[in-house]
Amino acid sequence: MLDFVEPVAGVSDSAFEAALAKRVTEVLALPGWMAAQPFRFATPPASARPTHLAFTKYLVIWETEGGHAQELQDRLIAATKAGGLKALAADLATAQSSWWVTTSPFITKDDFQR
Repeated sequence: MLDFVEPVAGVSDSAFEAALAKRVTEVLALPGWMAAQPFRFATPPASARPTHLAFTKYLVIWETEGGHAQELQDRLIAATKAGGLKALAADLATAQSSWWVTTSPFITKDDFQR
């Protein structure tokens, strides 16, 4: 799953990143949630071409395990409603989650002859 998030106005990057790190730990305690890697959008160098898309400031790539994404999403929602997960102070107007299915095995540079 990919989560694209932006803090709400007035929340500092350091506070948001601390809350995001806490949420990652909490979510990984749920069944089926295996790993996470948060990212912050890097400011492009001045020499780079301007982007044509607006990007959120933060991205989390989640590794999950299970047969149905809906079951994992339901667990996440239930844990949030039960108070086991604290909702992030994220801008809901720009937040987006999407589920992806692999199209190949995990590929590393060792898979290729050099």
